Amino acid sequence: MFDELLDGDPYLQERDTHVAQEAELRILRKMITRIVQKRFPNLTAFAQSKVAQIASSEKLQTLVEQVAVTPDENFTRTLLDISTAA
Repeated sequence: MFDELLDGDPYLQERDTHVAQEAELRILRKMITRIVQKRFPNLTAFAQSKVAQIASSEKLQTLVEQVAVTPDENFTRTLLDISTAA
């Protein structure tokens, strides 16, 4: 009975949603950073600083896909710059 009340609480639902969104952002940021670290180690710190500025999971998902297939370090740097410019 008490669990039912808690499950229906709008504040708790909103908090749980926010926590889940933050966790997703952290995972995506980490994925991008690890891909960059493996492919272009010199860009690791740059990537960390850039992805920390992105608050959209959709944008981060797209960036994961793009960074995974970028042809070189310069192109990767440009992608990271463009992603945080808007």
